[in-house]
Amino acid sequence: MTIPWQPLADRILSALREQLGDDLVGAYVHGSAALGGFVPGHSDLDVLAVVSDVEGGATDGRDWTAVGAAVSAVGDERTPLELSVIRRSLAESPHDPWEFALHVTVSGGAHRDSRVVLDRGDGDPDLLLHLAVVRAVGIVLHGPAPAELLGEVDPDEVLAQLVDELTWGVENADEAYAVLNACRALRFAETGELVSKLAGGEWLLERRPEHEVVVRRALDAQRAGTRLEGTTMAGRALVQDVLDDLLWA
Repeated sequence: MTIPWQPLADRILSALREQLGDDLVGAYVHGSAALGGFVPGHSDLDVLAVVSDVEGGATDGRDWTAVGAAVSAVGDERTPLELSVIRRSLAESPHDPWEFALHVTVSGGAHRDSRVVLDRGDGDPDLLLHLAVVRAVGIVLHGPAPAELLGEVDPDEVLAQLVDELTWGVENADEAYAVLNACRALRFAETGELVSKLAGGEWLLERRPEHEVVVRRALDAQRAGTRLEGTTMAGRALVQDVLDDLLWA
């Protein structure tokens, strides 16, 4: 069976190898492609790369802007891309402030837009969830198995980050994002499993029938790759129910 994101992943890996050489320790697909909820033409391809961080070595003096430009150049119109590059020390011992070397985002569509961001010292707390997902279900493009390289992320920190995402999503994202993230956050809290938005929504349908209409609407939109602008009162009620459970857990 053809994997829709594989050609892009192969090009990303080639660009990373060319730019980083032996400094590239590992590269992993995560997000919906690894969790099982990837929707071709809609879902991002999420990639985490790990590089060596020998003090004073070539990694610290690398031109990360050039690395980002090389990765951006291999993107395509169909699949949006999100790449993060972190150093081995963070991978092996996940911790605040979640420092990174490079973030690259490339939008899909006919008019591709790319963005290359270097860490200026603030880090990125989203890496907490990225590392947790990679360790649990990451797909190896290069390097050892995820659990051999990445340390365990504190489950309490994962849950706290999921709560933060719910609070942000209900005000800033579309309803499908907010609702389905709430579903998978509650599943993590109850089972310790990190799952896709689709799997989270299907799981909640069996447990919270009072929210069936809004969850099914979100699932349909996610599968079709369409946006539900804003979050309705029904969507907000579901998110609040989940937040109440998580905050009092």
